[in-house]
Amino acid sequence: MQEDVLRLKELLQVVLLVAESFSGSRASVLRAPINGAPIDLVQLALPPSANLYFVPTPHFPEVPPAIVVQWDNRDDREYLALQWPLAGEPAEKIVMALQTFIASSDHYVTAYGLDPARPLTRDPEVAARAGWRRLLTGAPLAPGAAEVARTRIDPALVDAFAACNVLMIGLGSVGSYMAEQLVRSGVGRLGLVDHDVVEDSNLSRTAYDRGDVGMTKARALGRSSTSRQTSGSTSARAPSSASGPSACAPCSPPPTLSSRRPTIR
Repeated sequence: MQEDVLRLKELLQVVLLVAESFSGSRASVLRAPINGAPIDLVQLALPPSANLYFVPTPHFPEVPPAIVVQWDNRDDREYLALQWPLAGEPAEKIVMALQTFIASSDHYVTAYGLDPARPLTRDPEVAARAGWRRLLTGAPLAPGAAEVARTRIDPALVDAFAACNVLMIGLGSVGSYMAEQLVRSGVGRLGLVDHDVVEDSNLSRTAYDRGDVGMTKARALGRSSTSRQTSGSTSARAPSSASGPSACAPCSPPPTLSSRRPTIR
């Protein structure tokens, strides 16, 4: 019992140091049920409604503490997997790990992208198609293709292009590059249709890369197109067969990083 108290105090001191790197955050100790069992843990509150819960582990600081993130929706929680290098102070290692998805702010809200300092969207469906991670940040969204184009092209032309709906049927050596340029130019809505699968032989003459091999061309190009835009929309479809009616099925989003959700009240 005494060891648990000392372990909790040590973790609290570390989290207090971590709080100094995240504006507006506040550390405190509380007892909460996790998966039905009451546990003493350290809470790091991120205003207005996000929280990190640090659970003491027997081998901390040699191994990282268990951390549960409660996003700005109270019922949306998941465990975090932290990178934990052998060298360095515990607080520094936690801060470095958290800064991969949290940007210091006075107002932490959920967004999606690659860098918490430059979130790309707040739409989870768009993020799922692009494979972007979830972030906690108060930074403004990075400009989309249409906003960037407006700085170098006649705004009237940009607006007209953004109002266009384009359907691309066939995404080979010509279609894949055309679709990519349409997205970069800020087209409002782009539909992609192709039943073929990306193969190694396609890479030398198309817009696909090594990571697309094995995916349908529509799905692969839809994913990469989404990552190049934050405005407009891209819809990828792969017909169920090479001939006959084009019965289309939408691409499935990638699975979430974690399906385990602890109970914290």
